[in-house]
Amino acid sequence: MSSDAAIVLSHSRFRLRFSLLALLILITLICLILGCWQFIHLERQRFIRRRDILEKRVAELSADLKRKWEDYLDIAKGIGAIVSDGDKGLLQMDLKRLDRLDSEAMRIRNQFYELQATGKTAEVELRKQQLAQLVKEKEQLKTDIQRSAEKSVELEIRRAEMDQQQKLINQLSEELERIKIEAEVRGIPSK
Repeated sequence: MSSDAAIVLSHSRFRLRFSLLALLILITLICLILGCWQFIHLERQRFIRRRDILEKRVAELSADLKRKWEDYLDIAKGIGAIVSDGDKGLLQMDLKRLDRLDSEAMRIRNQFYELQATGKTAEVELRKQQLAQLVKEKEQLKTDIQRSAEKSVELEIRRAEMDQQQKLINQLSEELERIKIEAEVRGIPSK
């Protein structure tokens, strides 16, 4: 009997060891499954959060760019600055007008000196008034051109900033589109 008892005792130890090993394997598998589920769930949550943050950022940047563009146009219209290529044509016309005023002033000055030499005082006074009027127009035109040029530099800086912001919006939008496509592939619902 002792051999039967030894066999039963050995058999029960084997069952106990096997049961403990099976329990350990079962717990390990459960932990692995929970770990994988948690990783997949957390990865999905991070993915959704990243998509939401990108959507919000693109919307904020777009709204900010729209506001800046409206400010830019208001400032440009308010100062009469050069905004487009068509307005640059106006600047060219103003510069040609300035050249014509210079030529006209020189012509009147020459006539003024000739009339002074001949002693025609009535016409000298008329030429003096014409010359003063031309000088006044010329100075006003110079001031206008200079003001437009100075302000357009400020506007060009604003425009460059807006272009840079638009590039950022485009990059973020492309990334957002890639994320949305990936979400579709993964089966993650969109809002």
